Amino acid sequence: MQKLMYAVWRSRAEDPARFVERLRGPFADRLLESSVLGLRINVADDAVSPGSALVPKGLRRSATEPQMEAVISLWVHSATPYCFGGIAETMEQAGERIAGYAVVESEPLPTPPEAAPLDARGTGFTQIAFIRRTSNVDAETWRSRWLDHHTAVAVETQSTFGYRQNLVVHPLQDTGPSWAAIVEEEFPLEALTDRHAFYATGGDIRELEQRRSRMSASTRTFIDHERGLDVLPTSSYLRRAPLRRPA
Repeated sequence: MQKLMYAVWRSRAEDPARFVERLRGPFADRLLESSVLGLRINVADDAVSPGSALVPKGLRRSATEPQMEAVISLWVHSATPYCFGGIAETMEQAGERIAGYAVVESEPLPTPPEAAPLDARGTGFTQIAFIRRTSNVDAETWRSRWLDHHTAVAVETQSTFGYRQNLVVHPLQDTGPSWAAIVEEEFPLEALTDRHAFYATGGDIRELEQRRSRMSASTRTFIDHERGLDVLPTSSYLRRAPLRRPA
């Protein structure tokens, strides 16, 4: 089974609310008629708008202009052209522009099943980060700083209840941004606007500063926050759960 992730840009001619409903409804239905093994739609809708301003007023960071407004995750048997042609054609209709990537998924903090109901909005919100590899760090060092060292920091300093790390293997088109990783972090809804809720500090200002400093110091070892990072808060809609190995 192979996981694919697509960033989707909305046409300026399409109403934002219509874009959301089309992706999670009729468009998702078309994908489910094909051979996809799993499907998740993440989209920046009204539910996450309180946190959609740019940092520091909100959570969004934008190194890509214009920025994507949705992410579609697919699980398929194979993304080789022999097996994937029909799905690829459908994906071209997702938005004005798409950028797809084959990824390897790691899930150090699995989302509780009750937080991701089928055909309904998931609990809280999902913050999706698109990361470029810093040019002065070789690929293996960069990967180790992120996966081997930063993972514990991210889990220990934030209020995430679901955490997925997606290492990009290769792009599916030649025109997409050169992202090296895509991260999905699931937070309580109040973390959209409350930094104490985001960092799980219980209102302790000193603890907040310590956690923010630890998180920032860790991410800066492998992320250029100004030029190499896009962050998008989204609502998550699981339309088909990918087959998971029993615990």
